[in-house]
Amino acid sequence: MSARNDSGYTEPDRLARELLTELATALQPCLEGIALIGGLAVNVHREPRFTDDIDFMAYPAVLEAVTSQLEEAGFEQVSAHGAEQSSGPDLVRFKRPGIPVVVEFLTSKTELQDSVIARAKRADEIVPIPIATAEDLIVLKLVANRSQDHRDLLELGKIEGLDWAYVEHWAPIWGIEERLANLRGWLEEDRQIAKDLGL
Repeated sequence: MSARNDSGYTEPDRLARELLTELATALQPCLEGIALIGGLAVNVHREPRFTDDIDFMAYPAVLEAVTSQLEEAGFEQVSAHGAEQSSGPDLVRFKRPGIPVVVEFLTSKTELQDSVIARAKRADEIVPIPIATAEDLIVLKLVANRSQDHRDLLELGKIEGLDWAYVEHWAPIWGIEERLANLRGWLEEDRQIAKDLGL
């Protein structure tokens, strides 16, 4: 992962990488029901960028086991958004005391989220955590539509051989057709600029 040189910026990034390795071991019994998403997942597919948190998506059925495994590994649950719902919390956040890295688990409650987990692949034998596919990350980021998501989308969209039909399938379901069209327009402009420059 890339990061600026000042220690206040790089320290969380280094800790996030180290924690991910620990999480791969701690969450071994739960790996079939989770997927790495967010900045660290993007880093698997494209040029690494700085991130100071670790984001997962998890089936509701494994969330209790996830909590138990993380508590055994020294993490504390610091919040659970929507915990009062009959379907369980939407987002559970964990931290290890003394470490400024947040580990978040977004609970899968939609067909799209279930698909993200089911399609996730273990791309790294050293950190064998299922990682969301580039296509699923594109859909999630089109839905979220934050400034950092825009930057990630431009990087993810440059990957050769993307299954754009899969992305297009979810666009009308989530009302993101215009955002997808804009993304593809930006990517085409970027390709044309590179072609004009002989890159």
